[in-house]
Amino acid sequence: MRSSAADILGKVGGERVIWVLVEALGDDSNLVRKRAVQALGQIGGGKRFTSLIQTLLIQASKDEDREVRMSAAIALGMIGDEKVIPALIEAWNDEDYEVRKSVASALERIQGELIPKGLAAAMLHHHSFVRKKAAEVIGYYSIELAERELTRLAKMDIDTKVKQAAESSLVCLGVRKQYGGQ
Repeated sequence: MRSSAADILGKVGGERVIWVLVEALGDDSNLVRKRAVQALGQIGGGKRFTSLIQTLLIQASKDEDREVRMSAAIALGMIGDEKVIPALIEAWNDEDYEVRKSVASALERIQGELIPKGLAAAMLHHHSFVRKKAAEVIGYYSIELAERELTRLAKMDIDTKVKQAAESSLVCLGVRKQYGGQ
């Protein structure tokens, strides 16, 4: 019941609603916290409370529950403000694979100057999905860094899908070097 209320509040928006959702972020139920995060994400973009909501979502990205952390990453990506990039880059290191996938998807939606360094670090991550996602999006941010890191992945990564993503991104960037692919 409380989680459904959070859903409805996200559609309504407004100052009073935000304070109710702030209270819901401290609820014992992970489902209520997750829905409050999702509702804040719906309210977040382009409103006068954006910085408050971003701060709350960044705090939620450190919640003990993985579903709440995943929802926080997705909500931060929906808001799309580059001020949240450092928090998302920090979340690359979450112990949960699904949270890292949500972070990768969020970073795809945001444009900002801090992303290339975070993506370069993500290309060294031990999970292939994170490396693959970083390879797919780095070219949007820094051509020079992308070329260097994608060439390294195309030559040396052990996962075929990561290599293919890196090779495809290099082709999109117009790089026709010998990097171990076609």
